[in-house]
Amino acid sequence: MKWVRIELSKNNKEIAVIVHLYYIDIWDEIVCLFKNITVPFDIYVTVNEQVSLKTIRYIQDSVPNIEVIQVENRGRDILPFLDVLHRIETMKYKYICKLHTKKSLHRLDGNLWRKVSLYDLLGSNKIVNEILKNFKEKATLGIVSPKNNILSVNDNIGSNKEKIKFLVSSCNLIYEEDCSFVAGSMMWLNNDILDPLYKLCKTDILNFEKEEGQLDGTMAHAVERFLGVLAESNGYSIEESPAKMRELDEEVLRDQNNILFKSDSLIKQQRHELENINVKYQDTIVSMLKQQEETLDKYKDTIEHMNKHQQQQEEMLVKYKNTIEHMGEHQKQQEKVLEEYRNTIEHMGEHQKQQKKVLEECRNTIEHMGEHQKQQENRIESLSNKLQKIYKKRAWKVISMLYKDLD
Repeated sequence: MKWVRIELSKNNKEIAVIVHLYYIDIWDEIVCLFKNITVPFDIYVTVNEQVSLKTIRYIQDSVPNIEVIQVENRGRDILPFLDVLHRIETMKYKYICKLHTKKSLHRLDGNLWRKVSLYDLLGSNKIVNEILKNFKEKATLGIVSPKNNILSVNDNIGSNKEKIKFLVSSCNLIYEEDCSFVAGSMMWLNNDILDPLYKLCKTDILNFEKEEGQLDGTMAHAVERFLGVLAESNGYSIEESPAKMRELDEEVLRDQNNILFKSDSLIKQQRHELENINVKYQDTIVSMLKQQEETLDKYKDTIEHMNKHQQQQEEMLVKYKNTIEHMGEHQKQQEKVLEEYRNTIEHMGEHQKQQKKVLEECRNTIEHMGEHQKQQENRIESLSNKLQKIYKKRAWKVISMLYKDLD
């Protein structure tokens, strides 16, 4: 953001007028209204970066106490407004008049909307003085809107719901019920309601999209609605301008009548075109309807077949469910048997250990008995040898005796 002039000197002025001058040709329409503010005030004008120095000088020379700021073409009139708020926070203004060069080219009444809004906010000394008087007498008056521009946030939330939630959360607000907002974002504001917004401007969390002609869903559209939430959620009210429609100048009223006439002509033209279309395509529509009916009948049969198939699948699922439950019970029984087998095997293991121990003892006994048997066999063999010797000696003795007797 480039500041072309030095900062305005700090003073005791209560009013700041902030204008986003996207359409330079509307400046003369706006500047002539400043004479209706009869108390001292400062003016901050934001223009695109492409605006020439010559044009900026022209704007500066149009009125005193003015500062011109060049800004990026992003965030419509909202981001430039926040940029200025961030700069003037220390100036401590009491009231802020927010304006911009609204044309709304996508609407037939775009220019008329701007002219009526400007009139409702700055149309005469009487209107401005009464607005300021209302602010001073009503401590809870937060915003003054052009007539017929106060709308419900919930009814006009569009594609902005998530961004509004984000803004509410970022400012620690409680937003449970519906709030109002000023459509078109031109208004007078009590500066007291903007404290959370000043704090938000010091952060980098507001992501404004590149300008691509969006009609909804941008951060600018969300902040437009959030200004109303900011006021009403903190106990401040939003009121319409005290301006009277009958006091509008002839040019504005003439524009209004022309738009109404054009709207009526356009409606008639569209009705005639629709009638021609109805005649031209009536036979085609009838044929298409018959085809649709035939297609619907086919779909109906298909759906019935699918329903039967689905019913069969559901029955099969029930059977599968019962089978699975039965298998679950069988599995429990198997687990129980396996547990019994496990216990038996463990018991057999203990018994086997005992058997091994007994076998080991038997083996040791047998080995001991083998050694004892060998000793016995040796003894027997020794005795046998002794007996044989004894038998031999005795036999010789008997034989000798026999020989003697024979002699």
